[in-house]
Amino acid sequence: MVAGTPHRPPLALECAPATVSVADACRDVFRGWVGLIAGRLEDEGWEPDEARAFATTVVAAVEGGLLLARVERDTAPVRTVTRHLARRAR
Repeated sequence: MVAGTPHRPPLALECAPATVSVADACRDVFRGWVGLIAGRLEDEGWEPDEARAFATTVVAAVEGGLLLARVERDTAPVRTVTRHLARRAR
């Protein structure tokens, strides 16, 4: 089977924290990052709902880019994500 097919979940899901305390700590960190980014966007005049949605997108895209970069042993995914997010944030 191939990871990510309907028969098998993506590798990231298989590697998710197994303990509640680790999962809770990860959740808190991600929520903190989203909150920081959303707050900064609101300071720049973004509407709160839009700021929070974009902040979530930023965290998810960066985390995904980092995962791809590690797997590919290439920083191109991170550079691509950064470039596209920067365009959207203007």
